[in-house]
Amino acid sequence: MRPSFLLGNRKEKRIGEKFGIILFKLLTPILVGPLRKMRPIKAEIVAKAMVKLANENINQSIFESNEIAELVR
Repeated sequence: MRPSFLLGNRKEKRIGEKFGIILFKLLTPILVGPLRKMRPIKAEIVAKAMVKLANENINQSIFESNEIAELVR
């Protein structure tokens, strides 16, 4: 799994990461085509995709953020 910025609650505070998340949320509408993999993704979606991959026989080994989101749809 190669998620971009993970969205969700965290115990620790990471100021640089928070800034990056805000920035990428603002840029999301223009992240199209090959840049789509840079869109932030919810940690819950990544977890659901991991469960799906563990239970199915999928022959792909690397999943970018956009591909992770497609797995759950």
